Amino acid sequence: MRLLLFSLLYFFCFSANADWIKLNQNQAMDTAYFIDLKNIRGNTENVRIWTLTDYTNIQVTKKINYQSIKSFVEIDCQSKKMRILAYSLYEQPMAMGKVVFSKGRPFEWEEVKPSTVNGLFLNVSCSQIEID
Repeated sequence: MRLLLFSLLYFFCFSANADWIKLNQNQAMDTAYFIDLKNIRGNTENVRIWTLTDYTNIQVTKKINYQSIKSFVEIDCQSKKMRILAYSLYEQPMAMGKVVFSKGRPFEWEEVKPSTVNGLFLNVSCSQIEID
């Protein structure tokens, strides 16, 4: 329980100072994808990053209205896998306004396909760590 509280506190404190860089925009789905390279952490094997998915239109899931998702993600650069460690849904674009839902339990590791948004997140974050 203590680890969950620490993770959530870490999640909200460090993400407040984000410098979002747009990596991709899907015009057909009115969706933009951002990464925060200012708060990237890790080494050449594992990287932890903040991502933001921003929607032009309000999204509805289980009667929850939101317009952006901020996620804390772990990437295994060697095996090209990633998992979401925690995420929050926000009522406004760019992770602004009230948090309408949060989950702080890690997902399972998933393989990242090269020609996807997650592939972009992997390539950018893993190459950034190697540069630093």
